[in-house]
Amino acid sequence: LNTFEQLYKIDKNYKTAIEISKILIEEENYKIALDWSEIAIKSSGENGASLFQRAEVFFALADACSGESLTFSDKLVYEISFEDYSSALRKGFYRAKARKEFLEENNITSKGDWFMLGNDIVAKPEGNCYSWISREVKKK
Repeated sequence: LNTFEQLYKIDKNYKTAIEISKILIEEENYKIALDWSEIAIKSSGENGASLFQRAEVFFALADACSGESLTFSDKLVYEISFEDYSSALRKGFYRAKARKEFLEENNITSKGDWFMLGNDIVAKPEGNCYSWISREVKKK
């Protein structure tokens, strides 16, 4: 990790930022992994590979934080990753397709989930595991 960080200081290549983010996911340091994926997105001009990496951070976070049954917050985080996988796919990063389709079938919010919230049109993940996430999801 330190080697990659030093390399990034020398050559601000988005691929290095992606590798750092991957290592941090393995270390379950999701907040810093997200920061590095954001760096990759900015330095790449929002290319598909960097958007895919941000999606991977959110996917891994939701996977680590969810229990046997998914909470609404778990589904929101999976939906955030779904949004990024969709963006990566639109940018031509076809490795995102399988994850996007899996989430579409299984783990994202449904109209029924939103019905339970009443008139809210956006929601943000809540709970200790997700307290640092600022992104919101719009009602379907």
